[in-house]
Amino acid sequence: LVRLDRALYPRGRREDEEGSEVKVEAGQAGSRKKGRGLPLAAALAVLSLLYLWFHFSSDRPWDKDSLVRSMYIQRALSHPKLLVDPWARPLGVLPYLPVAFLPAGVREGFEANRFLSMVYSLLACLFAGLAAARLGMKRPWIAALALGFQPLLLQNSAGVTPETIFVVLFALALWLHALGLVRAEVLCFALLPLARFENVVLFLPLAWYLVFRKRRPRLLLLLAAPTLAWYLVLTWVRADFFWIVTYGKQMASWNPSGLDRSLHWVRGNLVDPLHYFYIAPAVFGVPLIFFALVGLARKWNLLTVFFLVMAGIHCLLKGRAGHAGYPRYILPLAPLLALFAAWGLEFLEDGLSEIHARVLCWGGVLSLAAACLLLAPPLKLPQPETRIRKEAAAWFSSRHGREPYTTSQPWIDFFLDRNWCDHPRLTRENLQKAPPGLWVFWDWTSPREDHQVRLSDLEKDPSFREEARFPPGDVKEGEYQVVLFKKTGPAKGG
Repeated sequence: LVRLDRALYPRGRREDEEGSEVKVEAGQAGSRKKGRGLPLAAALAVLSLLYLWFHFSSDRPWDKDSLVRSMYIQRALSHPKLLVDPWARPLGVLPYLPVAFLPAGVREGFEANRFLSMVYSLLACLFAGLAAARLGMKRPWIAALALGFQPLLLQNSAGVTPETIFVVLFALALWLHALGLVRAEVLCFALLPLARFENVVLFLPLAWYLVFRKRRPRLLLLLAAPTLAWYLVLTWVRADFFWIVTYGKQMASWNPSGLDRSLHWVRGNLVDPLHYFYIAPAVFGVPLIFFALVGLARKWNLLTVFFLVMAGIHCLLKGRAGHAGYPRYILPLAPLLALFAAWGLEFLEDGLSEIHARVLCWGGVLSLAAACLLLAPPLKLPQPETRIRKEAAAWFSSRHGREPYTTSQPWIDFFLDRNWCDHPRLTRENLQKAPPGLWVFWDWTSPREDHQVRLSDLEKDPSFREEARFPPGDVKEGEYQVVLFKKTGPAKGG
């Protein structure tokens, strides 16, 4: 880490209030070294305890996509296409690739991936603190806490998401930017679209910065190279130069509204530019938003432009091209919010006596911690869905062992300890092609647009025989049920 930022920097460069680089003198650095290293270490220790507690207190990820991504990672070596898959994304797989070498089952692999997510989240907090120090903040450890105490980051650390990797890479890029290592900074920014593609919009203000502020237009080639290489590789894999248009149409066809009660706040593919403003207090916390708004109002530099561009693109995309409105989609804003919140606290302290400034500082930190604990309780598996899925998986496992099956629900794979990548998805087309003997796990996610398998279709099809229901019998509308069918002959009309 550049010798821990050159031993909390005896010499180097940082940006002043206007964003212009100024030298850091050795005398200044000496005082910084005494006053800032220990508080930052203490802040990271506190966050480590919080994240360890949350990790061991949670028994599920934020959403089931984390399960699928974890299974993708475990099959990445035997299915190399998963390394460049547009849904899994290169940086959604590569940072977790060590888990693919472990001789572990689905459950053990998922726990290993969750642990890596926690480590990456804490690493992002370290980079945020180092960036704040290099940007000249009096208490850079507040930036580390402002990032670590964000409910959204804490909850995503219990899963496997490309947004977590984006956060750590973005925090690293911001630190390198403040450190003045332009080429390394550009390389980090160049990798960001490989985690969340829509944030390629960051290239626009960064290109302006490189050309007109740094006078280094050649670095634009480095900035574009990883994204262009990924696009060309996928063009070869998919044999379609316009694969991004095709993929966008596929994602836009998915509408989760009304099919899963855990997605009630998503509101399907409804175009709503204000959606993220509605959910921001619940996913970031009111104290963080307040301090960040103060910082944004008082600070105008390249980081401000980054924030406005990223927030703007997410608002415009809501409801378009499959951008359904998950809270984690705006997690990439977390490092910037942390830095602006730390700046905001400093601005509020200006003009106060030392005692009042300390009271405000600690009051602000405690409010961030309280909001985090209130908004991000440990994630528990939903009931009765989990009990029913376990019962169905146990029934199938005890009677039919390793027989082939298909499902729209990765939790079934998880409880069977079998990988999502090893069998075909539940779709009408796959059911028609499947040979007799295939088992079908049907639940309320199966009629979704990406599966389109209704319960009535299977009940009326003579080639499928119902074998079991969990719970038995009919259930009221809205109640969860898993129904098992077995294919006994060719599909109707097939």
